[in-house]
Amino acid sequence: MKRYLYALRYLISIHVLGLILFTAFRLILFLQGYEYLMGEEISVFTRLEAFVRGLWLDNVVACYISILPLVIVSICSLIGYFGKNLYRGIHIFFSVFYVVAFAISAADIPYFAYFFKHINASIFNWFGYTGTTLGLMFGEFSYIVAFVLFLCLSFLFVFLSRILLHRTCRDIQRVSAEKFHWKPELLTLLCSTLLIGVCLFGIRGRMGYNPIKVSAAYYCNNTFLNQLGISPSFNLLRSSLEASKSGNRFDGRERGDLYGSQRAEYHGLASRHIAHCSKNRQSGATQP
Repeated sequence: MKRYLYALRYLISIHVLGLILFTAFRLILFLQGYEYLMGEEISVFTRLEAFVRGLWLDNVVACYISILPLVIVSICSLIGYFGKNLYRGIHIFFSVFYVVAFAISAADIPYFAYFFKHINASIFNWFGYTGTTLGLMFGEFSYIVAFVLFLCLSFLFVFLSRILLHRTCRDIQRVSAEKFHWKPELLTLLCSTLLIGVCLFGIRGRMGYNPIKVSAAYYCNNTFLNQLGISPSFNLLRSSLEASKSGNRFDGRERGDLYGSQRAEYHGLASRHIAHCSKNRQSGATQP
């Protein structure tokens, strides 16, 4: 039972660590858009609620990532397997999926600065403009800052999660294997069932007929605070699912209109980038 509790401690620690780093990205976005709050009398508690609602939506993403490792650890604990390779594999799984989620959050910072909305399914149409997209990413200072932020927080996550991994494996190895007893096994089964149910509820996000939606982040009259509470990864996931469902109902004209609007959005970003670079060249040329 002790080894199972050590394994749960590892999973919960990774979950909390992911939520903390998601909040760090939201804090950067808050500081970047602080000008939208200037001139308005908004209380500290109203501003903090955006972070609370953002944590709510971030938890949905974290539960999506945690559900599979939780099920695997629960099954392996019931059969008495606590090998190092199991937790090394889970560490790799967490690292891959959280790094992808962090990449979305980092890319969302300059994207939000341009469009005042979060990344959605329309970005998949940008893959047809690979060269121009890379030029935008590495030719604009804000994108470079977001890329460096992504590298730093991703490295921090992998580093800390590796420390948690070594600590968990060390503590598990210190506990000698126990003979089968039905009471500890029953407690393990009940605890695992409860935690899996809690994780599934976290994925659903709320009680009621419908699961949580992006609109759950809206709570006040300030548009920026409402947008701040949205999780970029959750928004991309939801918009992709909705696009795949609605795509089956689109006729040819609707598809053309959707593609045209997304193409215009991309070219709008490219035009702003070119204008910004031209302005920098002109200001540099006028300096003695």
